[in-house]
Amino acid sequence: MQITIKKLPKSQIELTIEVLARELEPYLDRAASDLSKEMNISGFRPGKIPRSIVEEHLGKQKVLEEAVNLSVPKFYVKAILEENIEAIGKPKITVTQIAPGNSLIFKAEIAIIPEIKLALFKEICKKEKQEPLTVKDEEVKNAFEWLQNSRAKLITVKRAVQIGDRVEIDFESRLGGVKIEQGDSKNHPLIIGQNQFVPGFEDKLIGMKEGDRREFSLTFPKNHSKKDLAGKAIDFQVEMKLVQKRELPVLDDSFAKSLGDFKDLKALEVNVKDGLEKEKEHQAVERWRIKVIERIAKESQMEIPDILVETELEKMLQEFKTSIAQMGLKIDEYLKKIHLTEDKLEEKWHEPALKRVRIGLVLREIAKREKIEPSKEEIKEKMNEILKGYPDDKGVRVRPDQEQLKEYAKGLLKNAKVFEFLESQR
Repeated sequence: MQITIKKLPKSQIELTIEVLARELEPYLDRAASDLSKEMNISGFRPGKIPRSIVEEHLGKQKVLEEAVNLSVPKFYVKAILEENIEAIGKPKITVTQIAPGNSLIFKAEIAIIPEIKLALFKEICKKEKQEPLTVKDEEVKNAFEWLQNSRAKLITVKRAVQIGDRVEIDFESRLGGVKIEQGDSKNHPLIIGQNQFVPGFEDKLIGMKEGDRREFSLTFPKNHSKKDLAGKAIDFQVEMKLVQKRELPVLDDSFAKSLGDFKDLKALEVNVKDGLEKEKEHQAVERWRIKVIERIAKESQMEIPDILVETELEKMLQEFKTSIAQMGLKIDEYLKKIHLTEDKLEEKWHEPALKRVRIGLVLREIAKREKIEPSKEEIKEKMNEILKGYPDDKGVRVRPDQEQLKEYAKGLLKNAKVFEFLESQR
């Protein structure tokens, strides 16, 4: 077998592969055997008819064509392994010479992992500074308020609703007299004053008592997430089912002790501040990582094959469909509501997909150059960690393809190690 490689634009190559006639012989025998399974010739069992007789009945060209179908995939794989080619996706195969007794010649056009001229990533790491870390008194105060609210005592009352109360309501919404899909709820909880519903909705509930009914209209904001409701007047029917007064605990040493092993309120404050600092540190590191890797990817040079972007777009679309399904929606209906199609989405996502591909290639190249690899033990541990997150169906945990899981775990670990390496260069 002889192989000639020709470079093409956008990280593609064309292989011209010549298979000598003698190398094709085993495939001619196999082709004849396969074809003979459908033949009925006196004195021979199907699949056991000599090649010469098969060729006599079907023609040498027919047997040769079948041999080509069998051999081309094998010789293609052999060629990319011999030449150490990192191919992406399926090749475009074109047979250019096929004749009995002669060499078989075919061309394979394929995309390959692009050559990457990395930006000076170590210099970028040194230049990009992590933002300063500060925890404001207001943030500590908000954290304490959250702790208070999470441990509020609820007392059912028969009085009118006031700001700060927890209530449960049944409600129904209509647009132009037509009931809105998923626009109703039973025993819906709200805390009056937190404004977690449509603007103005909670204000309309103030003064109601348990058992009261009220009807009112509200104009939805023009930037509302549901485009078909944005800026429109919506009619509501509400019944108050429950009114509860919320009693917040006093912020004192007893409160601190009730939350855990804290000597006093000051110890709790120190713990809260420490937690906020760690959270901010984590967020700052994540922002630094994103900023650095995006800059490295932007300043690195590479020719990206179309198939990588297409594959990333397919992945993004599948992630989108999964998130929509988890919300209990159908993708076709959702796209119709937002006036988009899958093609339009892919068009809109092309640049983000290209960016994701560039980042992925840069992470891969840095790992390769710096010889960053997770150990077998680390990969196994990560696989087990991922498996714990898979659903347990009637006592039987769903198990994904082990090889795919291994590669996925390896990829996660390798990327994490690359980021740790980049941080060490600051």
